[in-house]
Amino acid sequence: MKNRIRKSLLVTLGILGIFSVFIVIKFSFIGKDIDIEKCKPFLLQSTNQKNIKLTYLGTSCFIIDNHGKKFMSDPFFSNPSLISTFIGTMKQESIADYIPTADYANISMTTISHGHYDHCFDVAQIVQPNTTLVADKSTLLQLNNELHSNPNQIALTAKPFKDWVYSKDSAFRVFPILCKHNPHFGKTVLFSGHYSEALASVPTKLWQWKLGESNYSFIIDALQADSVVFRMALLSGNISEREYQKIQTICSTRKCDVLSSTFWKKKINESSLRQSLASTQADIILLNHWNNFFRSNKKSLQQLRSSKLEKELVEFKKEHLPIQIMFPFTSVTL
Repeated sequence: MKNRIRKSLLVTLGILGIFSVFIVIKFSFIGKDIDIEKCKPFLLQSTNQKNIKLTYLGTSCFIIDNHGKKFMSDPFFSNPSLISTFIGTMKQESIADYIPTADYANISMTTISHGHYDHCFDVAQIVQPNTTLVADKSTLLQLNNELHSNPNQIALTAKPFKDWVYSKDSAFRVFPILCKHNPHFGKTVLFSGHYSEALASVPTKLWQWKLGESNYSFIIDALQADSVVFRMALLSGNISEREYQKIQTICSTRKCDVLSSTFWKKKINESSLRQSLASTQADIILLNHWNNFFRSNKKSLQQLRSSKLEKELVEFKKEHLPIQIMFPFTSVTL
């Protein structure tokens, strides 16, 4: 009987081992180089109309520079390898290696859409005592060890939000939009769940970075003397009609200058892109989260292997959708 149990256990462990190797191999080859030249016609260009500097650090991380004061979304730019996320050796890369200090100093406000590591891993490099941080309650508990010196935390719960949240210095305000994370495959969202108590240290392995109680999109306003000088919508995931109605109401009096939306492939994302455009009335759709973030920044720029970014950018242009991209660690002045 014991031998039978032992044999069954070994078979189970063997199957799990083979599955793990398969997953590692699959994700190790998840990316493919993009054709830089084919993408260049679709790069966002500076217009120098609003004196707003926009910097893209890859994945969903943007910096909006509002006359020297800055907003950052989803602070993640280190791109640790997939293997390091499994064995717990993830390391932060210094943001100073990629952009000038002046581009990320004085962060007034930061938002985090959810608790997966590719949206908040580098928060410790960004958040200062005066930074207003808006995130899901579970995500704040998950990052507690890196945020203990920051008193300006706004904890979101899995409920629709009803008002704007202002940065401490009133340089920015954001309106949280409740949404749901898109499935990673089938109907499954990986690493769901949430934390109900503060962690003594930040997670070290991929599956410990939990989604949180909910997922949020945001409308971000850059303010000058109480007036909106720039509006950007960062929309992702599955947004309900009720939340889209909020977006439409907000943008009915002042449309968005830029709509940035997560993008994997046209077949999956086109419907939400069109609905988001209709709700925000944005002049520009800026795709994000298309780059292969399992790859070191020091290597060539890649997209996800199943994506067809170059081809689909051309298709969007033919359909008269104002879709553009930015390469990681580049800036424009709008």
